[in-house]
Amino acid sequence: DLFIIVFFAIVITYTFIIGKKESVKIIIATYISIIAVQGMGNLLAQFAAYSHTYIDMLGFGLILPQLPFFAQQFDAGPVEIGILASSFPFFQLLASGPWGAAADRYGAKPVLLAGLAGSVAGFLIFGFAGSVAGFLIFGFAGSYAMLVFSRSLAGVCAGNLGVIRALLAVPEDPARN
Repeated sequence: DLFIIVFFAIVITYTFIIGKKESVKIIIATYISIIAVQGMGNLLAQFAAYSHTYIDMLGFGLILPQLPFFAQQFDAGPVEIGILASSFPFFQLLASGPWGAAADRYGAKPVLLAGLAGSVAGFLIFGFAGSVAGFLIFGFAGSYAMLVFSRSLAGVCAGNLGVIRALLAVPEDPARN
């Protein structure tokens, strides 16, 4: 916002130097361009927020059809497969309130970054579960418990979708973000 004010002041000063006939046209054109740039900034902010939502929902929906097959590699029965499939939305529901409180206290952007980092960690643990690379990188052997832990971690971190919705619904407050 300070950049826009300084830019506008420079344009007004320049228009007085070149003459009064052209100054009104330049001021109007500058004002229209500033409004357009601010509109593009709002679109980019919405795109970033919606892409975070897209990544979380993709992480839930893309893996869901493969869960039974992946869990059967660890000798999981129907009940264990159900627990594995429901762990993501269950922990997402439990974590929504604390994420909202954290966003009110620390601001939305740090909370969203923490949630995205946790989602990445959950997806990585899930991807490396049951592989030699998982043992070498994370120091754990693949197990059904690691699958449930990774899906639960991803669900907890996806609980900040309410923060994204609130961020898009409420006008921007620089002190809050």
